[in-house]
Amino acid sequence: MLTVLVVEDDALVLRFCHLVLTNIDGFEVLKAENGTAALDVSDHHHGAIDLLLSDIAMPDG
Repeated sequence: MLTVLVVEDDALVLRFCHLVLTNIDGFEVLKAENGTAALDVSDHHHGAIDLLLSDIAMPDG
């Protein structure tokens, strides 16, 4: 199983990406609403994160 972390500050886009990716067999999808939350998710996730999909510009840098 591949683990994908989606980081997006727009709640609608984050929900859409999560919905699409969770419907693909073999993907575990993690999500975060900003960079700080993404670091927290990655710190608490056991195992590798294989792919990071991130918004290029977010309010918290």
